[in-house]
Amino acid sequence: MKRILLIILAFIALMILLGVRVDAAVAVDATTTTTGAFTESTLPHTIAGSNRLLGVAVSIVPDDGQSVVSVEYGGEALTKQNACQISSAARQEVWTLTAPDTGTNDVVVVVSPSADVIIGIISFTGVDQTEPIYFDTTGVGANVLEIPMQVSTLNGSALVGFGVAVGDAKAATVTGQTQLWDVLAAGSAFRSEGILSPMTYTAQVTVRNTLNKVSDWAVGVLGIKASE
Repeated sequence: MKRILLIILAFIALMILLGVRVDAAVAVDATTTTTGAFTESTLPHTIAGSNRLLGVAVSIVPDDGQSVVSVEYGGEALTKQNACQISSAARQEVWTLTAPDTGTNDVVVVVSPSADVIIGIISFTGVDQTEPIYFDTTGVGANVLEIPMQVSTLNGSALVGFGVAVGDAKAATVTGQTQLWDVLAAGSAFRSEGILSPMTYTAQVTVRNTLNKVSDWAVGVLGIKASE
């Protein structure tokens, strides 16, 4: 028994000496959603945990050139991470904030001019605080049935896709993915979805989700890096 213990201790010491580590995994803390027609929306969101990242996805029907003016959480401004739009049919914006305060605070989203909007708010834990976003991309399409994206993953990281589709078209999740939200606007005018793909290896992968019907769509994807 003593010999086994010495071997285990020696192995641990060797790992420390060689700098071997295991990355933590990015985890979902909480999600909040809302939909409506407005210029400004205020929505409370509660955050807990350590090594935090806040993401706010805003899906818009930009029939009058609408876009997001600003996003705040507890009075602190978020940064626009990416945005994409297909004609005047659908627009998707993703905003982020590293190390948001814990507790319950208001998320305030301002759009101009007034628009039909779906807002998805998500907080993560286990995120690298120096380089939380290691990858981001966008994609738009019309009359297609697949949303392929070639990305490079990091061990313990997560890929999060935020998408909007015209009408009631819905993306099907694949093995290993988690549906974060699925919100259909009033009158089935458009749908917003959030989908999480956890990554436990380092490789080139293609994220592909199939829509259940032909539709115009816009998607923003973030690669969220795990803390060490």
